[in-house]
Amino acid sequence: MFFDTTSPRGAEDGAIYVNNFFTANKNGYALEDSDLALVLGFRHNSIGFAFDDAIWAKYGAAIAENAKFTDPKTGKARISGASRTTRSPSAAFTSRSATCRRIGSPA
Repeated sequence: MFFDTTSPRGAEDGAIYVNNFFTANKNGYALEDSDLALVLGFRHNSIGFAFDDAIWAKYGAAIAENAKFTDPKTGKARISGASRTTRSPSAAFTSRSATCRRIGSPA
């Protein structure tokens, strides 16, 4: 199954939806996470959530400005660590034992 996101809010909502999908399949059908195959796509203004901290350190200001992605605590453009925040899409996967891999990355 493929879930598509195009904005920072969409990335967050997509991650929540994917998490709910795992939970519903476990509770409703007794399926384990390993029984499911999901892809959460990030494009347009949500693409920043697919990048690691090294990319955010170098291009974070431009990514955040373009996506209008602000730190909720400061109200300013986030310039680093978006992939490590508790509200980020990647945070939803860490509790799911999912394997997150970028297209074209080594297995």
